[in-house]
Amino acid sequence: MTRSGKIIWSGVLTSVQPRIRLTRSFNQRSHTYQGYVLHVCGTIGDEARELSVTIGEAAHAEHGLRVGDTVSGEGESVAGPLLETAELCKVSKLRVVARALDEPREPPPWHGAPPALSVYHERGHRRLAARTYDTSCASCIWGALMAVEMIVDHWNPSQKRYRTETFCYGPLSCRLYKAGPTRKVPGRRGMSWEEEDWVDEDAVAHRDHDDRPMKLETDLTRIQRLAKERERANWAFRSFHKASDLSAARIDRAVREAFRSAAAHIDCTRCANCCKVVGPVLGPADVERLAAALGIPVRKFRARYLEPAGEERGEKFRAKPCPLLKDNRCTVYEHRPGDWRSFPHLRKKGFVFRLAQAVSNCSLCPIVFHVYEEPKAESWKR
Repeated sequence: MTRSGKIIWSGVLTSVQPRIRLTRSFNQRSHTYQGYVLHVCGTIGDEARELSVTIGEAAHAEHGLRVGDTVSGEGESVAGPLLETAELCKVSKLRVVARALDEPREPPPWHGAPPALSVYHERGHRRLAARTYDTSCASCIWGALMAVEMIVDHWNPSQKRYRTETFCYGPLSCRLYKAGPTRKVPGRRGMSWEEEDWVDEDAVAHRDHDDRPMKLETDLTRIQRLAKERERANWAFRSFHKASDLSAARIDRAVREAFRSAAAHIDCTRCANCCKVVGPVLGPADVERLAAALGIPVRKFRARYLEPAGEERGEKFRAKPCPLLKDNRCTVYEHRPGDWRSFPHLRKKGFVFRLAQAVSNCSLCPIVFHVYEEPKAESWKR
């Protein structure tokens, strides 16, 4: 230990990964991109062992660290271990003693210098099975072990729980990738929310699997005309699916793949038609969350915006377009109703049981139109 009380450490890097903190509040989540975590096989003080250290983005940009480099420095023990996945922080006197001698191996896993944090933010992540992370991805630049803070009750933010979760920012085609089980988030009054597959698919939908250029129809007037012309064929296609021997799971995979392909090339904010002509059904949790986001009492929010949803349970916005839409963008996007989080409902399980809804949405949403009218997935072929 130094005179200033810092702990001296050194060793060979076994991993350099992004340091990202995840905050959850029921079905909401946000990320804080803090820097990088170095995993080191070496010494800490006078003890020989493995250790983990945090560094900032500027330090990484300066040194370009990668697996196999020998490094040294000084650091302090983290103050809040529940919010960290490393044991040392506030690193100073960081020095590269020697560069990795081995030639880069054929990925996966990827062992080069990790990119800037903005790249991780732009790429988005999928959940990664903890066992797969431990056995195959702990050294990969695209793997991430995140400290997770869960706000159990957004009306009482001090009620929190903590855990760690593993994620993958790597290529969608990685042969080592395994998603693992879905994750559940605790909520108030004993409720819980399950983060289904569509959340991951949505996070990486903008990525193009094969980088092939695509030109998709997005003009709503033409789409509505074409949907009307093909309405009989659409209903026939529905009948085909209902009578086919294809499993529901196989159809779901095909639909999700077609959705990924279309969504990567269509900008929803240039359309926003769903927010203009369709109103989501709001449950009590939706109403509470939206009122809190706007900073007004629930009673005032209901009086200003809502009315009963009729035959469906819940409430709906009194006006169309949605009063919370501005310049084709949702002003409460992070707090939007659960009904809208999964729209256009192509990522949810059981697509074959919602075919009538999909046919109706063909004239409403360009993405649904292309997924339904121009199926690309191999499992739709007979």
